[in-house]
Amino acid sequence: MDVQCADCDQQVEGRAIFVENKIYHRSHFRCSECQLSIRHFYYLSAEEKPLCYSCKSFRHPLCKKCNTFVGETFIRAENQCYHLDCFVCSGCKKPFPGGEYVIHDSKPYDIDCFWDQTISSLNSIMPKSSSK
Repeated sequence: MDVQCADCDQQVEGRAIFVENKIYHRSHFRCSECQLSIRHFYYLSAEEKPLCYSCKSFRHPLCKKCNTFVGETFIRAENQCYHLDCFVCSGCKKPFPGGEYVIHDSKPYDIDCFWDQTISSLNSIMPKSSSK
């Protein structure tokens, strides 16, 4: 049975790489962006072409919260990228109403949760009044 490399159309003998119903010589399975051989992890572009980790991370940054690649739709806040579901209030875990948030202790809060957090903090350090 003749098996041909999807890259060079030459016959593949011995060790090969089988990816997405295509067979490649080991040295011919390359990133579609930088053309370097892909040895371990790869991703598929929107055009179903292989991308190495470096090119994928350049094209799609990592989400600051979950550390996975963000797709086409994402939120950029505080110079970081987030999935829509990852950039939520640290208090109530809900999206920000109107996109407004406050950073407190390096975490984003909606206005209500921010004030709840602030009042709780103030109450914990305020001296207790004694009634006479």
